Amino acid sequence: SLARVMPNTPSKIRKGVVGYCVAEGAEYSADLIEELLGPLGHVVRVEEGESFEAFTVTAASGPGFILEIMQIWQEWLEDYDFDAEESRQIIVETFGGIAELAKREPTLSLSDLQAQVTSKGGVTQAGLESMREMELDRLFRVSFEKAVLRDRELGKKSKSR
Repeated sequence: SLARVMPNTPSKIRKGVVGYCVAEGAEYSADLIEELLGPLGHVVRVEEGESFEAFTVTAASGPGFILEIMQIWQEWLEDYDFDAEESRQIIVETFGGIAELAKREPTLSLSDLQAQVTSKGGVTQAGLESMREMELDRLFRVSFEKAVLRDRELGKKSKSR
């Protein structure tokens, strides 16, 4: 094959992230690939192998992981007497808003943006401390690595056909 392409579901609305890699000796096709994929969103050239696996887990599976978090949060809001529609809108707007802010502030790291909403001894800090005590980062990393392993299994199956 000349190229491997991995889009994600937001590509349906031209807000996707699309990764691709080209086969050795097919460098001439990179410009064409980027031109063809550009209308789908942000296009990233990725090296084949572990980098492409990490990209797949992040960009292609990432929307599913983010939606899982959003669903949990929506259900939690519903426990506090928000109806499903209102809960969904609050969550979608919160995620969309912070994503847009991060896009518009490219010189600030995600950590810097987080610090802007985290007051010492405040509500956000209490929630973040709880997440860190429960090793939320470890939970995510283990989940990401498990997804990488599955990607490898699927890759082996497709190569054996």
